[in-house]
Parts: sequence; C-alpha cells; structure tokens
Amino acid sequence: MAYTANLTVAGLEELPIYEFAISFQQAMDNKGRPASGVFTGDIFLIVEGGNDTFFEWLCEATRTESGKIKTIDDSGSTLVEYAFENAFITDVNENFIDDAMGIRNEFNLVSAEEDDNGNIGHRVHNQIRGRDENYRPLLGAYDTARGFQRRTGNAYVTYFSLSCEKIRVRDVEHDNQWGKK
Repeated sequence: MAYTANLTVAGLEELPIYEFAISFQQAMDNKGRPASGVFTGDIFLIVEGGNDTFFEWLCEATRTESGKIKTIDDSGSTLVEYAFENAFITDVNENFIDDAMGIRNEFNLVSAEEDDNGNIGHRVHNQIRGRDENYRPLLGAYDTARGFQRRTGNAYVTYFSLSCEKIRVRDVEHDNQWGKK
C-alpha cells in the first residue's frame, strides 16, 4: 500500500511532505515507570525546496502558526492526522544539488557498512535520549537533508523543525503547558 503525507500551515494547503518525524516524550522514575504526562518534543519535516514561507516564519521570532499533517493511503483515506497549535519554527535548512552532479545515481550502492545516522528517525531518537553528544543543530539539519537527497535523488529540498505548544493525534490532545508550572 502506498502512502503520502501533506502539510497545511501558514497559508500553504496540502504541501507534499517527503519525510517527517514527530517526537513524544515522557519522564520516567528510577524503575522505568511513567513520571509525567506525555509531552511533545519537535516535528521534523522534509519538503520540496523553494518556498519562502518557512524562512519568513523563522525570521519573525514571536510568530507561531497552527496547522496539520495528514497521512493518506492510496485510496485517498486519511490514516492519521496530526494537528498542532502555536508552533515556532526552530530550524530551516534548504539544500540544492545540481542534477548534473549525478545525485540520482550516487546512492545506488548499498552495503552492510552503510551508516544509518542520516535517517531522520534515528537522529530524532538519539537526540531525544541525549545519546548524540555531537549533535549540532545546523550541521544536523544539513546532514539530514543531504542524506535524504542522496537516498531519494531529490535535487532541491527544505528541512525544518517545529516546536509546538499543543499537538493532537487521533483526537488525543497533548499540551506542553508552556509558561505554566
């Protein structure tokens, strides 16, 4: 079954998403049991490059936006909808590689020694758990976008991340309660 995902935010309607990851977290006690409610970390997305909306949003330090991410199956049915409120954009990295450089054929060789660190899910997992001591946001964003380009052959992409006050998944709302103790 084929799946697609799209983003609706800041006046953009159903912008196709190439890749995304959403992190949720929960504190644990020393026995591994939940010690807090569930709260959201960030949303990481890769979309087609060339859209000024994300740079404009980033440059307005107090600007927040609300929107949604929908995953859709090949019959057109919505599988999961993630709705978010009061999101700040925290990272924008736009990458372009000229097709003449051979990117479409660059990643056709696969070996057992292939490093998984360019995988967005792997990066999010390690960042959340503090296992990525060398994580530097700009370099991480660049590496993630460039790795995606090599895997897929897409010449022009934008990688960005959002930090959201609230997110709703399958009608369950998670509130970070910013500014509240």
